Amino acid sequence: MGDERVFAERPGQRNSAVLERLQVDHERLAESLSALEALLVRLDDDSAARAFVLHLEFTHEFCELLHFPLEDALLEVVLEAGLTPSERRVVFVNLAQHQVIYAEALTVLEQPAAEASSEPGPRAISRATSRAEFRRAAEAYVRALRGHLEFEDRHLQPLLRRHLTTRATARVEALARDLLATLVGKPLERLAALDATSRELAAG
Repeated sequence: MGDERVFAERPGQRNSAVLERLQVDHERLAESLSALEALLVRLDDDSAARAFVLHLEFTHEFCELLHFPLEDALLEVVLEAGLTPSERRVVFVNLAQHQVIYAEALTVLEQPAAEASSEPGPRAISRATSRAEFRRAAEAYVRALRGHLEFEDRHLQPLLRRHLTTRATARVEALARDLLATLVGKPLERLAALDATSRELAAG
């Protein structure tokens, strides 16, 4: 029992529910990335800079609360599949990228005069932070997010499709349900409001 390989249970049998959820997440993150890239060239304008922060705030919270925990759980299951060294490298690089994206977001958001608001909306850009420093931090975040999405499309998605089975995805789906249950209420309401606001900004 101890060395049972869950991915060998039903060779070729795939439950795509988790992968479909990840694909939907990636599509939303790609939308945010496009908005951030469009705003990046206009950061000298205060309204564009505030819009950038709002888009980043949504993307950061979406990743922190939903996307990264789901993907991390999925990768933990995948590591049990007896991956090759190169496949294990893909998993660990992907996990490391999550940490980089999280840190780069905090670099932009953690400013002396900027406190997290209880209602959806952009954080103020601190007067103590020069626009050049803000731009550098914003560019670093966009680079990290873009590189991560490209890496997952090119390397992680094919790996998951090779190794996921019904039993593995069922475990992750159970974890996802537990995760959503812990977020019911203000966290999800705030995220939904940030999502709506960022979509309105992108459409406008």
